[in-house]
Amino acid sequence: MTVIADNKRRVVLPMASPGDRFDVIVEGERRILTRLEPARPVFSKGKLSRDARTGLLKWTGDVGEDDADAVIRNRAHDK
Repeated sequence: MTVIADNKRRVVLPMASPGDRFDVIVEGERRILTRLEPARPVFSKGKLSRDARTGLLKWTGDVGEDDADAVIRNRAHDK
């Protein structure tokens, strides 16, 4: 299959659906796309509360992280 990039460097993948996520690996002149699993909603473990001193809302607890995002960040860190 051959696809052509437009003037904004966009490529349409006929087999992709809206919202699909891909990991791009660049090896010299080659680009390898790997479809990632759909992002699962991440429910954080924490709570939103109002700071008694300032009156501002603040988040306390774990923010949570998507597994795919962690893999991409680790791969970038390893380079």
